[in-house]
Amino acid sequence: MANNFVHYGNRITLGSEGGSGIIDIDQKKPYEDSDYGGLAVINGPVQLGYAPLANPPLGVLQIGDSVVTSGPLAPRSIYIDHTKEGIKIIAPDALVIEGDTTQTGDVNLTGDITISGTMTCGYATWSGSIVATTKLFEIDHPTKPNKRLRHGCLEGPELGVYIRGRLTDDNRINLPEYWSKLVDLESITATLTSIGVGNQDLYVEKIEWGKTVIVKSGTGSKVDCYYLVQAERKDVDKLELEVDK
Repeated sequence: MANNFVHYGNRITLGSEGGSGIIDIDQKKPYEDSDYGGLAVINGPVQLGYAPLANPPLGVLQIGDSVVTSGPLAPRSIYIDHTKEGIKIIAPDALVIEGDTTQTGDVNLTGDITISGTMTCGYATWSGSIVATTKLFEIDHPTKPNKRLRHGCLEGPELGVYIRGRLTDDNRINLPEYWSKLVDLESITATLTSIGVGNQDLYVEKIEWGKTVIVKSGTGSKVDCYYLVQAERKDVDKLELEVDK
């Protein structure tokens, strides 16, 4: 079948007199044996839909909302339904978006993420570290409907964990079982705060095998205290405090 340019009313066919599409490109010649993919080569800029071109053009391809100036607005400027990669961009600034975006589904990223504004998400998982000037959490205020409540994360020169609680009529603080694999047992420290009047003269006698903190009273009284036990994680590298810019 000969290569043709055929105009049927409001339809255009390239390459086939029997074409049925609004724009129907048939047969690959003369490009089918070349190193360049695609059925058409256009030295842009190209405009699709109603989008007045700027001078100079904003891009090689400019896509508007409607097919013609009087046509209906499309629900989206670009719609891709494909079983493979929908879009692949190779460029120094591969994707530049001005405005809000909506993502449905999972996002897999390889590389660094730089966020200059605010990121809001329901649940996020990182396999590496999150680096920020400050680290906050923010929730709806529990008692003031027109307010938000903010707290800042406690910072220190280590990647640490803690447990806290109250010890009453007992002198043993049982540490979590998983601490044996999570923390450096030599880094465990305990802080005790006596409850009530009188001097209990509390002190830590020893830490047994990194599993139990033994508390003693120098006055022989019953132990009643708050405790805070902290330790440094050993499952990750130590925090490097000073790094080059």
